[in-house]
Amino acid sequence: MVAVLGISTAHAEESGPVARAKERAQDEFNTGLEVLHGMYRRRMAQLITSATRVEVLLLDFSFGEEKRAKPALQVFEIKPYSKNTPVLASHFCTPKEREELLPVLSNAIGGQPHIGGAACHFPIHGLRVWIGPEIAFETSICWYCSNFIMEYGRGAAWENHTDGFRDLKTLLMRLMPIPEDEVARFKKGHDAGPDGH
Repeated sequence: MVAVLGISTAHAEESGPVARAKERAQDEFNTGLEVLHGMYRRRMAQLITSATRVEVLLLDFSFGEEKRAKPALQVFEIKPYSKNTPVLASHFCTPKEREELLPVLSNAIGGQPHIGGAACHFPIHGLRVWIGPEIAFETSICWYCSNFIMEYGRGAAWENHTDGFRDLKTLLMRLMPIPEDEVARFKKGHDAGPDGH
C-alpha cells in the first residue's frame, strides 16, 4: 500500500509546477540548440563555397547487405548509425560543374527550416567537399526520407531537407543518376524509389 501511494505522489509531482518548469527549460534548451545548429550550418554553407574539389557519390542504400558482382570502390561512413555503406560510383566535378553545384549546395545546407529529421535514412547520394587537401564537408542524402547528415563537431545528426534541396536534387540526379536497377531494388521493399518518387 505504501508503494502505491509513493508512485501516486511521484506521478502527481510530475504534472505539477516543477514538471512544467522543467518542460519550459527543456523547450528553451531545444530552441537554443536549434539556433546554434542553424548558425553552424550557415558557417559551413559559407565555407563550402571555397571548395577546390567536389566528389558526388552513388551510395548503397542497403549498407552492403546484398552481394554484388562488382566490389565497392570505397566505403562512406554513415556517422549517426556508426556504419559504413559501399560507394557504388564516384564522380569528381569538373570546374564548371563545381561552380554550378557549390551555390546550390550552400543554399541547401544553410537554409531553413531545419526541425530534426526522420529516423530512417537510406543513403543514395553522397557528397565530399575539399578545400585544398582537407575534406571540409561531407554528407549522405536520403531523398526517400528527405534528410541528410550534418556533423556538428560533437556528433552527427539527421536534418530535414530545406527548400534548397529541390534544386540540389535536380543537379545531383544529373551529375550522378540513380541506375534503374537501384530504383527497382529499392522499390521491392518500399512504396517509392530511392529518389522519393
